[in-house]
Amino acid sequence: MAKNHLKRIAASPLVTIKRKGITFMTRPNPGAHSIKEGLPLAVVIRDMLGKAKIMKEVKAIIHDNKVLVDGKRRHDQAHIIGLMDVVGFEEIKEYYRLLFDAKGVFYLAPVDEKEKNLKICKITRKNMSNNSINLHTNDGRTFIVKEKSYNVGDSLLIDLPDQKIKQHIKFEAGNTVYIVKGKSIGKIGLLKEIKGNRIDFEADKKMYESMKDYAMVVGAKESVIKIR
Repeated sequence: MAKNHLKRIAASPLVTIKRKGITFMTRPNPGAHSIKEGLPLAVVIRDMLGKAKIMKEVKAIIHDNKVLVDGKRRHDQAHIIGLMDVVGFEEIKEYYRLLFDAKGVFYLAPVDEKEKNLKICKITRKNMSNNSINLHTNDGRTFIVKEKSYNVGDSLLIDLPDQKIKQHIKFEAGNTVYIVKGKSIGKIGLLKEIKGNRIDFEADKKMYESMKDYAMVVGAKESVIKIR
């Protein structure tokens, strides 16, 4: 039987929560993100946003259809939230995107009304099926396209919750990247060179090196959505 709780001391280091004095936290259910790279909706509402003080209040908020995740209503306090996901409270018109700060820790950035239905996904896998191309992304989505111009490593700007592709962002030198893993996690910079599995990028007038898999391309000269 799966456990319903996770010891806070064992929670992902990417999450800033109180770890002493309270032993357990809600264990996120399996979903589009791994436990190490995500957190349960209950933690977002109570610990990060302070919308509730106790779990009973969290459940009441969720069960009253007051919470959206990527444009869809969610009723499970253990629903896992990960990078770029948008948590919304439609009644009070507040929306937040889960991002990494400059220290590489998850934080919730306020989202403008015009960006609440926008999300960037990274293509992690690509395969052929019935004369079409299936694109699989970092957040568990699959897109069926005809064009062959999409490559693993590229990003998609999508419209939520319809999942329509609004823009194809290629992983190439000159575009802006957001580092989502490794020692440079949280940095945003200009991709200068791709050297096999490694990249060079410039951020804050300094040059850095990272792995290609650790970078998500988010736009041309600047990100197509607000990240900072």
